[in-house]
Amino acid sequence: RGVRICLAAAVAFSAACTGSNRQSGGTEEPPSAAAQPVAGGHAIVGVLSEPPTFDPYAREATDLTRALVRPVYPSLYRMAPDGVVVPDLAAGIQASRAMARVRIEPARWSDGRPITARDVVASVVRASSPSGFARVQSARVAGRRTVELRGPVHDWKAALARAAFVLPGGKPSDPGGVFGGPYVIRKVIPGLEVVYVPNRHWTGPRYLKRVTVTYATSLLMLLRLLEDSRIDAAALPSSVNLEDRLRQVGLNADSALGYETVVLDFGSSGLSRSQRVGIVNRLPTSVMNEGLIRDDGRVTRSLHPTPQSVAGVFGRELGSGTRPDGSLLMLAPAGDELLQLIQRVIDARLDDRGVDLQLVRLAPSELYGGNPPVAGIEVL
Repeated sequence: RGVRICLAAAVAFSAACTGSNRQSGGTEEPPSAAAQPVAGGHAIVGVLSEPPTFDPYAREATDLTRALVRPVYPSLYRMAPDGVVVPDLAAGIQASRAMARVRIEPARWSDGRPITARDVVASVVRASSPSGFARVQSARVAGRRTVELRGPVHDWKAALARAAFVLPGGKPSDPGGVFGGPYVIRKVIPGLEVVYVPNRHWTGPRYLKRVTVTYATSLLMLLRLLEDSRIDAAALPSSVNLEDRLRQVGLNADSALGYETVVLDFGSSGLSRSQRVGIVNRLPTSVMNEGLIRDDGRVTRSLHPTPQSVAGVFGRELGSGTRPDGSLLMLAPAGDELLQLIQRVIDARLDDRGVDLQLVRLAPSELYGGNPPVAGIEVL
């Protein structure tokens, strides 16, 4: 519907919610005895805002959606924090540039039912970008635990590790329902938190007995919660001088390879496609790259960035477009410093190029939770 700009950036994530390889399928070296974690305990992790859905293939799914379902839905492959692709459900693969035949390890959903090739195929059918499943043109069951996938994919393992979640029957589950990762979602309190507990049918290591992810309305609130020890860890969004700010208040941070997607949604703007393209072609992507992302990452023009490359185009040339007349509203969520800075940079550059914008800040729940009360271009 719209045109997207993707920002590839390093994001700090807590290891508390990420899950581990199954014992039979993992390739990572086991930790040393001195570093071996002790099972038990309850971790509270803070995140910015609230996901609009826990269905990773819903139209309104966000990067936060995909982060929060990672502990509860398996993938055929997954990326370790250093970008190395490791098996998850996959027991083996025979692949060419046009086809991949993947064998699935014996595994069960949280209700005891086996995870089968039918679950994989049903998930492929529902998948949408940026999932690697969206690049699959056809999928068929080749056996109870074997699936055959076809499509123009250069690196099948990397594609199947990118937000390619396997859902039971291809459909998401409500809290207390059926899940296949190391944890299940016990309950969701809208506007407040989501609670995870162990999946008793998971066969790999799983240390925490309970994980609570709590929602914060701003980066400042997340930092304050960490300072006051009201949360144990936080998944912090990229922001200018973030490392310096953490160091000043004595907080330790680490990062994992990943990306954040910034979407300009023109759905409620009333602009024609030509006018939308006219705005996109006037966007200061190089300025955002140099001034906002800097050494933390790179701007990509691909919806499928990888650790090695962020090159590519959106599938066809956009054309020059036309400049819209009159004043436009540009909406951004309050509390997300990076998006607010991007909003201001876009405003300054488009103003120089004859596009009049009026900036509006809305509560994250209004932008991510449904239709905003104001028509305009949404920065998400």
